Amino acid sequence: MFNRENFEILELACADYTEIKDGEDSKEKSGLALAVYYLLVKAAKIVKVFHLINNDDIWAIQTGDFLDVLHSCKHELIGGAIYNTNKKRQTKLRRVENLHTSPRFNN
Repeated sequence: MFNRENFEILELACADYTEIKDGEDSKEKSGLALAVYYLLVKAAKIVKVFHLINNDDIWAIQTGDFLDVLHSCKHELIGGAIYNTNKKRQTKLRRVENLHTSPRFNN
């Protein structure tokens, strides 16, 4: 799985897994997309360390190459998810009902 030759398949699988299929419309589950990306990064690092400990240098190098490709394609994979979560966070914070009012300003 952590082989850079399989990256396109992994990219399609992640897109399919994080997609909300709602009739004709399809949207991305932004939080899930972020979680899957960071899970892949963490798992690949663990696998790389495992191979380094077991003196499997070839597999460790291949996993490191996969991590390089994953980091290089970060914005293609989760750029929209980062944008959507930041936008949602900013709009929710700025709603009037969510603003904290101090008692000293209330008359």
